[in-house]
Amino acid sequence: MTDFEPENDATGDPAAGWEVMDHTADIGLRVWAPTLEGLFEQAAEGVASLSVDITRIDPLVQRRVEVEGWDLEELLVSWLQEFLYLWSGSGFIGRRFQVRILPPSKQEPGEQDPEKADVEKAGVENVWRLEGVITGEMWDPGRHEAYTDIKAATYHNLKIRSENPAGGKIIYRVALILDT
Repeated sequence: MTDFEPENDATGDPAAGWEVMDHTADIGLRVWAPTLEGLFEQAAEGVASLSVDITRIDPLVQRRVEVEGWDLEELLVSWLQEFLYLWSGSGFIGRRFQVRILPPSKQEPGEQDPEKADVEKAGVENVWRLEGVITGEMWDPGRHEAYTDIKAATYHNLKIRSENPAGGKIIYRVALILDT
């Protein structure tokens, strides 16, 4: 099996899913989906599933999340970091994940953010944006079992790829290393 050969996920759908991959020090996660949004959702589900038994999480509360990134890889790490922050900072654990990804837009001259003036130039690409909803509930140690304490998503060899095998459907893939 190659690094990015999909296997069926828990629902039996080979079009989208995630699986743990071997990594010497931390945890690796292979993720695939037919859309970028699906890739980000599957990545969050994978991270959540490594942290707790998500089948025991009731989808009672929705938390809205907005993050930005200069590229898709930074956007993915920001999305996962925000989820991990909600989990470690407030005890909110997600079970369902929905995202909408907004591509960069061209800035018009004079529209730069003054706080980012050193990196933004008029007329150049702006940042990617993600609007997400995480549905879950607050952690209850009497009902929820913790698995792995994931501290962070890393940039180690992080590259989102799209493939179109033999003119078939496009599939997005990424391999993530998670710091434990």
